[in-house]
Amino acid sequence: KIAAMSSADPNQAAKAAQEIMATYESMKSEVRQYMFKIQELDADRNEHSLVVNTIKDLDPKRRCFRLIGGVLVERTIEEVLPAVRKNLEGVKTPYRITTQFSLSLSFFRSMP
Repeated sequence: KIAAMSSADPNQAAKAAQEIMATYESMKSEVRQYMFKIQELDADRNEHSLVVNTIKDLDPKRRCFRLIGGVLVERTIEEVLPAVRKNLEGVKTPYRITTQFSLSLSFFRSMP
């Protein structure tokens, strides 16, 4: 597109090049946002897995504390464990989707 325009009108060619660069920068920014989200979901998944693996074999009546909306709440393990497992499953699905997206990005980046 740019090569065909460069002989006809240098202003149009420059404008097309600027549009392409703007689109590229926008897409690059979007990729950075997705990569940040993937890292965030991975950290959440790891934290939830760690909590589940740590408390699953403990006495269900044992006291534990959970941070809910910025407030530390005292509960028992039998109350907390199902909620943490549910949250872990809720994190796994978007994590799988974003990981697949990440693989697509890797393929795109490897293209010449």
